Amino acid sequence: CRDDPSLSCGVIVRILDPVPGAGDIMPNGEPLVGFAMVKDLEDRGKGKYRGGKINAIDESLEEGEMKWYGVKINALEDGALEVKGCLGPFCPRTLIWRPVDRPGFSEAAETE
Repeated sequence: CRDDPSLSCGVIVRILDPVPGAGDIMPNGEPLVGFAMVKDLEDRGKGKYRGGKINAIDESLEEGEMKWYGVKINALEDGALEVKGCLGPFCPRTLIWRPVDRPGFSEAAETE
């Protein structure tokens, strides 16, 4: 993270499949590309990250205000990430983020 290099963040570097009608500016005025949607994660070892927060971009854009939740991230054996959005101790929303294999994506991500 820019503010604290001991923590991890996740920044949007490219929109692969834009959602029709969704803007490219977050409700707080930040552009979507470059936006840190995952912030302040502590590396707990063994592929576990805790203590941070995640922005529900879909909810934020739809409702016109920033929506942040707790987050737990676990690295899976196949290189994917299990991302859980949490409200207190309850984590009702789970996403699996898989590495992207699209021409030009990895090169762009490495240079930005």
